[in-house]
Amino acid sequence: MNSWYLVLDSELPNDICDAIIRAYKDDESQTGQIGDSSKNLDYRKSNVVGFPYGSRKAQWLNSFLYKYIVQVNAECFGFHLNDLHEFQIAEYKDGGHYDNHFDMRIDNRSSARKLSVSVQLSDSNEYEGGDFVFSEDIGTPAQHILRRKGTIIIFPSFIYHKIQPVKSGSRYSLVGWYEGNNFK
Repeated sequence: MNSWYLVLDSELPNDICDAIIRAYKDDESQTGQIGDSSKNLDYRKSNVVGFPYGSRKAQWLNSFLYKYIVQVNAECFGFHLNDLHEFQIAEYKDGGHYDNHFDMRIDNRSSARKLSVSVQLSDSNEYEGGDFVFSEDIGTPAQHILRRKGTIIIFPSFIYHKIQPVKSGSRYSLVGWYEGNNFK
């Protein structure tokens, strides 16, 4: 455990990872957007399927992750969470990437993203490149662990991170955000 993130090595079983990828393929994907809802392929190049709060698939995805969020938040962060959550499955193909960003929204909503979760859904031998990386001042966990199918990383939503360009193949990941009242 680093004070900025927690990595759970290969925690989700392969059959669940495969079911999540099937959920992506069963839906119609869209070009990934950035915070202001624009599509800038120089900044983010991926295809995504989103599952908003309250949707059946969001509840299904939450059933796999909620216990980890509760445990990690209690042991590491102590954020006040309000049970609002949303998810997105992303596919990064050749050249796919997401430049340095954080997941918090800076606006007038009464609820803010507080914890981010990313789950590696692909086998590491299915793609090259595409590494998940934190900014240099935080440090990044070992890539051989982050690239393992089923590995979960949980971190505060205000931490900058990125997905480096995929050189070949396809990288699938599940990302989610758990909210709470705005930080004070």
